[in-house]
Amino acid sequence: MRYEVKDCSLGVNYDLMPQELAQGTWSAVKNMRFSKGFAERINGIYDQFTAPAVTPYWLHYYETATTGFWVHAGLAAVYVDDGTTRTDITGTAPTGAIDDRWTGGVIGGNLVMNNAKDVPQYWNGNTATNLATLTGWDSNWRCKSLRVFKQFLFALNITKTATNYPHMVKWSAAAAPGAIPASWDAADDTLEAREVEIAETSDPVIDGFQQGDSFIVCKERSMYRFTFIDGQFVFQSQKLPGTTGMMARGCSAPTPMGTVILAVGDVVLFDGQQAGSIVDGQVKEYIFNSMDPDNYERSFVVSNPIRQETLVCFPTIGQTSCNKAMVWDWQSKKWGERDLPNVTYGATGLIDDPNATATWATASGTWETDSVAWYDETLTSNQTRLMLCRTAPAISAYDFGGDDDGTEIESYLERVAIATGEDGVFLWKDVWLNIDAPAGTEIDVSLGASMYPNEAPVMRDAVTFTVGSQHKANVMVKGRYLALRLSHAGPAKWRIRSYSVGVQPAGRF
Repeated sequence: MRYEVKDCSLGVNYDLMPQELAQGTWSAVKNMRFSKGFAERINGIYDQFTAPAVTPYWLHYYETATTGFWVHAGLAAVYVDDGTTRTDITGTAPTGAIDDRWTGGVIGGNLVMNNAKDVPQYWNGNTATNLATLTGWDSNWRCKSLRVFKQFLFALNITKTATNYPHMVKWSAAAAPGAIPASWDAADDTLEAREVEIAETSDPVIDGFQQGDSFIVCKERSMYRFTFIDGQFVFQSQKLPGTTGMMARGCSAPTPMGTVILAVGDVVLFDGQQAGSIVDGQVKEYIFNSMDPDNYERSFVVSNPIRQETLVCFPTIGQTSCNKAMVWDWQSKKWGERDLPNVTYGATGLIDDPNATATWATASGTWETDSVAWYDETLTSNQTRLMLCRTAPAISAYDFGGDDDGTEIESYLERVAIATGEDGVFLWKDVWLNIDAPAGTEIDVSLGASMYPNEAPVMRDAVTFTVGSQHKANVMVKGRYLALRLSHAGPAKWRIRSYSVGVQPAGRF
């Protein structure tokens, strides 16, 4: 008889016991996503720009009528890069540290930026001018987060001189078209500027984001909806049900299904009305048991729209920048995993095709080792792509090519405690694999076995399965429970839809 798995795309589950998992669910993975019926190796990371002059800790795509800029901010300087020219637009040098996280957005065609340490700044898109102090802002004020909503700026968690107001939400007067708001004077009733305290709960305000026609303010363990009503109060605030908030600034990302939020102890999808966990019973314990307790506030969430997925990025224990991403496919609702090369932040925008300049003359190495994919992952002018900034320092395009800027990608799928559903000991042999990959791609196939579901399997040495010249991997183990591991280290893209293993009874004990 044969043990057959027809769908390998059910994602990874670290939280349940392996013997509880459904067929097609994996107990451990590395650099794999799950989408459209396949378990698929995630592509590489490609350095899109020349090395930045500073280590970038924030990234934002900003577009004028003629040019697209990638704005990147270090601790003491800010640059913009249009793909050809890099310009320093710093003005007054910022004084924030790594954990003084940048926030901002675009209003009236102007970029606004805030690092929680200095007075907020803005830039008009002209490379001949530098960042300037935000108009109408009191030089004695600071805010933890600055966000754009409609024609307003929202400043969150305010400090006035030396006094912090952790529950305060302050918004500007409405901006005129093409301009930034002229005033933040909440005492002037002729303007729309106001400030309110949302102190129903004791937790501090962390950040905010737009959800449909509302602005959502996230505290650490609660959320509030701000709705534009005009009139005397301008915005009406309403506490939302539940005890979900946001763990740190930058920990939310929009999807067509709602906003994914990294909360304290959970990852949720907020649909505008309520927030429901998307990790519970799957990867929840894994994320928060792996996250570094000292640097967790350096985590962030970003979407990769071309792949219909969201990355929850965080530093694992002992790390100071994000070296791990749990990858959620918002169509299949399955979780994958991606190693990150010391990433500090991510953003989406338009970029030139990194393969566009690949020619026969510029190629090096051999077909087997060259990571450039010919006529693959090409871009059109309106495709939004995910970019990552790194401590290297580097600004990199995500999900391109076969390696991480020259570093080989290791990928694997593993499932332990596989059972036939019948009692007894079995010989497990002859692994048949339905793998899609370039001919000649070598996949290492390892089988292991155990007598009890919670016992670590004894793994046999891997055998090589060569795509295009083999239809099965010949390996054999004996035990009640099977362990299977498929791995590849190299530039080849590979994915698997199904597999089967020969099973032969070998007695009761």
